[in-house]
Parts: sequence; C-alpha cells; structure tokens
Amino acid sequence: MNRSNLARQLDIEYRSVPSGVDPLLQTLDEYIRSTEFKRLINQIAVAQARTDFKSLAVLSELRGEGKSFFTAALALAYARHLPSRVLIVDTVTPSSQEHSCFQPLVGMHAPHSLKSRGLVEPGLIDLVCTNQGSANSAAQSDFQIGQYLSSFADRYDLMIVDTTALAANCKDKTDPIIVAQNVDVSILLASSYSLDKEILSGIKRKLQRYGIEPLGIVFNAGMRK
Repeated sequence: MNRSNLARQLDIEYRSVPSGVDPLLQTLDEYIRSTEFKRLINQIAVAQARTDFKSLAVLSELRGEGKSFFTAALALAYARHLPSRVLIVDTVTPSSQEHSCFQPLVGMHAPHSLKSRGLVEPGLIDLVCTNQGSANSAAQSDFQIGQYLSSFADRYDLMIVDTTALAANCKDKTDPIIVAQNVDVSILLASSYSLDKEILSGIKRKLQRYGIEPLGIVFNAGMRK
C-alpha cells in the first residue's frame, strides 16, 4: 500500500489494488442498470455538468439507511457508465477494521457494451480511508478533508465521501456536518425510518443551520421499518 506525503500527514491511508470478482460487485452491477438508478445517475451527471462540482458527500440521519451501498453504486455507475475516474473517501470504517467494505470496487471498470472493442478508456475507482490511525486523528481529519479533496481534484472526475450518520456522536469520528461543509455538494439519503415529514423537515433544518443545502433527497425503498 502506498502513501502520499499528504495522506501520511492527514493519517489517511491510500489504497489501490486490483479488484476481483466479488458478490458485492455482482449485486451492484445489477442495481446500477435498473431504470430508476440510471435516471438518477443522469440527473446527478447533468447537475455536475452545469455546476462543475468535483466532490459529493452522501448523508443520512441514521445508521443503516444505505449510505455505503449508495456510495458504492454511485461510484461504480460513474466508472462503468460514463466512464469516469472516481475516488471513494471512506470516513466510516473504524481503525480496528482491517478492510473497507469498498475494497472490492477498487480498480478499472470497462463499460460492458464496449469492453471487447476497446473503444472507450475504462473508468477507475480508487479508495482512501480516513480512520486508519488513532481515534484522535480520526476526529481531527474532518477539519482537513477540504484541503485533502482539493489536492486530488485534478486527478478525479468525482470524489464521493461516505459519512457517519448525522445523528451519531462524532467525538471520535469524522463529523458529517463538517465534511458536508467542505465538499461541493451533498445528497441526503432517506428511508422509511427517516421519511416521516416532521423528521425529514428537522433533518433539513439541521443542515440549513450549517449552510448545507443538499443537491437532492434519495429514498432508499429497500429499507423498511
């Protein structure tokens, strides 16, 4: 595993290893070809073309609402459908856990329809994890995330940040509010747990209090109470 000087300074481990066949990739491959998700990706790509954003945070109020899965799907869709160079920034995986759940995605991803003809340069997914050091360094990495993303802006078409739940105690974690304030745009993921009108309004007010206006709200229909 290689570390850049900046990654070492921010205690962020840079990972880039070839991806292999994995059940997660098979599931994601089916998911990103669905009609609804393709339309969603197109909406995000159109918004990116209009505003030229490079970094995007995936937010949700509660744990288990599908942020990591959505982050992975978004990265794979950009790499495979568009195709683009994508960086996933994992701010969630604890330092005690050896591998990020995103590890199977790392590597080249050629579009299926053009793979055999070689007409399009394949997309690429890289991964960095912010919590590979002590709890103290993990808690401080949110203040440096903006600088870190800026240093990689020229290398990637999109940088996607998977975040801790908004309702979580962030004493020893990377704060999603601070992350959202340091990225270009964010997407709020909601499920049946948080889609209640009053709960959702409270989440939006919380974000607005910190000057965060999500690009949109995505409902995860797979999550049920």
